[in-house]
Amino acid sequence: MGINKNKFSFCMLIFLLFLQMYSVLALYEDEIGKHDWTRQFVGRVQHLEFDLPAGTTTRQRSQQLQGGSSSRRLFVATDHNVLAAIGLKSSRIIWRHFLEDAPVNGIKLCDGALFSMSNGLLRSWSTSRGILNYEISVQEQLEAKFAGSLACHEDPDDDRSLVFASTARRLVAVAPLTGALEWAANLDAGSGENHSEVTSFPNPDGLTVVTFDPTAGKMRLHRFGTESGVAKRTATVKAEWLTSLQRCAISVSTLACLDPAGSIRLLSLSSGSDFKPLPPSLAEQLGHAGPWQSVEEIGGQDLFQLTTNSGAVVAMLDASLATGPTGESLPAGSLLRYRGQVRFLLRQQGDGGGGVTLEASSSSSLVASNKISLSFASHHGRVSQLYPVTFVRKGGSSYGYRVVMTTRDADLHAFDDTGERQWMREESLAGIVSVEAVDLPSADEDELVTPGGSVFSSFAQRLSGQVHHFIHVLQHLMLCWRARPASQADSLGEFGYPDEAPAPPASAASSSGSGAGSLIRDEFNLHKLLVVATKDGKLAALDSATGRSVWRLMIPMPAAAAVAEGTAADSARTEARIEPLADGQMPLYIQRTTAHFPLEPMATVLCRDSSTGRPVLFSFNPITGIGIGLAQRLQSRLLQALLVPQPSHDNGQYIRPLMLLSDTLQVTLYPAKTALPHGFKSLNLYTIDRDNRLLQGYRLRLTEQQQQMSAISTWRLALHEPILVTAARRPTEQVHSVGRVLGNRHVLYKYLNPNLLAVATLAKDMVTPAPQIGDAYTQITIWLIDTVSGRVVASATHHHSSGPVSLVHSEHWLVYSLWNQKQRRFQLSVWELFAGNGLRDCMNATQPIVGKQSYILPAPVQHLAVSQTERGITAKSVLLALRSGGIMELSKAFLDPRRPFDMTPEFQEEGLMPYHPEVPMSTQAIVNYNQSLHRVEGMVTVPTGLESTSLLFVHGTDLFCTRVQPSKMFDVLKADFDYAFIAAVTIGMIIGSFVTQRLAARKALFRLWS
Repeated sequence: MGINKNKFSFCMLIFLLFLQMYSVLALYEDEIGKHDWTRQFVGRVQHLEFDLPAGTTTRQRSQQLQGGSSSRRLFVATDHNVLAAIGLKSSRIIWRHFLEDAPVNGIKLCDGALFSMSNGLLRSWSTSRGILNYEISVQEQLEAKFAGSLACHEDPDDDRSLVFASTARRLVAVAPLTGALEWAANLDAGSGENHSEVTSFPNPDGLTVVTFDPTAGKMRLHRFGTESGVAKRTATVKAEWLTSLQRCAISVSTLACLDPAGSIRLLSLSSGSDFKPLPPSLAEQLGHAGPWQSVEEIGGQDLFQLTTNSGAVVAMLDASLATGPTGESLPAGSLLRYRGQVRFLLRQQGDGGGGVTLEASSSSSLVASNKISLSFASHHGRVSQLYPVTFVRKGGSSYGYRVVMTTRDADLHAFDDTGERQWMREESLAGIVSVEAVDLPSADEDELVTPGGSVFSSFAQRLSGQVHHFIHVLQHLMLCWRARPASQADSLGEFGYPDEAPAPPASAASSSGSGAGSLIRDEFNLHKLLVVATKDGKLAALDSATGRSVWRLMIPMPAAAAVAEGTAADSARTEARIEPLADGQMPLYIQRTTAHFPLEPMATVLCRDSSTGRPVLFSFNPITGIGIGLAQRLQSRLLQALLVPQPSHDNGQYIRPLMLLSDTLQVTLYPAKTALPHGFKSLNLYTIDRDNRLLQGYRLRLTEQQQQMSAISTWRLALHEPILVTAARRPTEQVHSVGRVLGNRHVLYKYLNPNLLAVATLAKDMVTPAPQIGDAYTQITIWLIDTVSGRVVASATHHHSSGPVSLVHSEHWLVYSLWNQKQRRFQLSVWELFAGNGLRDCMNATQPIVGKQSYILPAPVQHLAVSQTERGITAKSVLLALRSGGIMELSKAFLDPRRPFDMTPEFQEEGLMPYHPEVPMSTQAIVNYNQSLHRVEGMVTVPTGLESTSLLFVHGTDLFCTRVQPSKMFDVLKADFDYAFIAAVTIGMIIGSFVTQRLAARKALFRLWS
């Protein structure tokens, strides 16, 4: 009986598990990647270390030619505060960690473990799996984002290693394997210790630590014994002329710094008490008189590289100035690195691409000296950093090397010793600051003919369109031929097929037609081109179906760059480059779409020149990535740039002019010869001055006498509080319904003001008392401002609240998130604006009726967005980028301020849900399922040809694109729709109707005869 009972229990358990399988909702395996894609990045590499096999000591790592080891992976720390391991052969991310919001001060490999230093925390990581071994707080009180330094020292006698981690106030020595604290020492950083900088250098007889206080202009030198931690020397040096330790380089016995004039000043670390300038006579021996642009330590034995705009010098600098420096002149843009006994010299000419050579030389007979040419596209720019590594070839008879380099656009490249590129990672896409979606050209020949024309004009237009099609195909083939790579690996890298990007499923590629040459609009306009601009001044186009890069382009510098007044000579200036505007944005403007064939589409990017700070305009074709004309530098600073709402039809160019308002209130059009649309009279715009906490409105109007634009200031609004974030309605947003039908059959009309601007400000809370002495609550104030009149339409203050704040404004409602300091939770608040219950109230409304409600959000939010469709019929969904990595789709019905506490039949008929304080968090609402997205910088929704569907593009450290359907897909049949059954039923009904008709006729005939 016991055995039968056990069998019965086991069978019941299996039966219950089988029943539970039907209640599980998940994503089918064949649906992964069918309508979405993800690309993972790490960001611009700032620190890089090569991994060695287990058991390799630090001494063997520093002498790789004698140790004989092969690197398998490389470890990087980036500007996104990411610590990651990347395969040296495959370029795939092996593991990755997102650290706190503080820069990574450095990474070091010591005794088989990886160490990182950030925000005063020393961490030890497993190199194979990225597991955190231990964490040590170098700083006793973590009050600020401390600068730090990291060094590894090995005793050559007993093979004992120590890891040194220092901040501006404390130095610790840690055993790498156990994490035991060997010794610690306090450093006197000065009055500005929270802003002080620190650097260190391990010497054979000790460790040298240099701290600099920029507020006091003092530098302190500390020299400690390695084993005991006893201070051997402490000195204070005045350096009021120094702005940052980033303009210094430290070596074994010398500290070299650059003053504001570009001269070199040297300090002896062993006995020096003051900086000594390099005499002009000794500077002339280097072959360059200066002024110098940068100084860098490269050899470990007081070997420095000094760089100017015209060239570079590698010199052995002696801080005592007893002997003249002996140096080697290098051309401009050269990089020199030493790896063991191998000397790597990279020479580059121009702006990079096509003129890069690498020379490897060594005194060892096991390494063959060679000179190779490295080729990559010019859109990458110049090489900024070079990281070489040597390895043992198969058989152990000789050695080879690989080089990893970063270019100006933040991309990461790997080459072997034959000059063939192994892989390339598009890390520039981790710095996207602006996105615009462009419709692809249509392949339908009917769109080439304008309706209403004559037969001859239609024939001529069709013939002209076909000729233009043929010319475009030839131009595309010529561009592909000119940009052809030298090898298959280079082809995969240059044309947007990096190894880290997963290959799209065959179903996705075939259904959407997303090949490299199939940039044609599909039936439902789901296939688009995402044009992006990065913070490094690079433009790129991404295929919305696969995520592959279609083209890439570096924004060119305008010709005849003028030097700003008050600067030094041309050779002392840093290299001019394109950068975002002062607010961190680089806006893109689509001035002509693909709807005006055979005219080419036109887009314009607004950026600025880093050397002069002047705004720069550059136009290009968003489909092909070919520049239209040259980049133009404006002579005056801009207050605002705005597209005219409608294109001009008078000259047949169909270009939407870009209105530029300068700081002198001069209004110009771009392009300059573009005509304004017919009937244009005036235009209102506004500016946001975050520094002065000021909003100001202007009116641009056309003068009748001179036919020129003039600008006048119409209103000013001083908020007297720091501006956190702003949000406005999209100009292209469609509103389908102007009212809301209530349960009692009345209509509640929406307050649809397209000129509303939502502003969030932060101030000290003077109402709510602080919980403890020394603490202070803050308050968030939300303003709704009419940008035409400057009138505050509505406002609300949230006491004991703080950021981060994210706003989204659509139709007549506003949703924002904030942090409640008192309740210690995140909140979602919603406003809805209504004009009244009747048409008369709607026409005469000056102050709207504002409904407000707040909800508890169980998870922190990074960014908010709202879905957008072509006609605005589909219900809206609010998209929340959670800090946990998920993108949650939340129906707007959950964020309704009119949700009642007590339900009535009228509320039920209206479709309102009863009020609940918490927002539901469903795992089924996570649109990116298990593809976690961290450090989200923005989300963009794009309408498609299907009213039920909109595209969602998420950018940040990672990229993600998918389809969002707030009301499900109601306008397209499902993929598993049974066409055969419906066809059989339809045919059966048709045959049955004929048969019944014949039988009815016979029956009527028999009735007549009877």
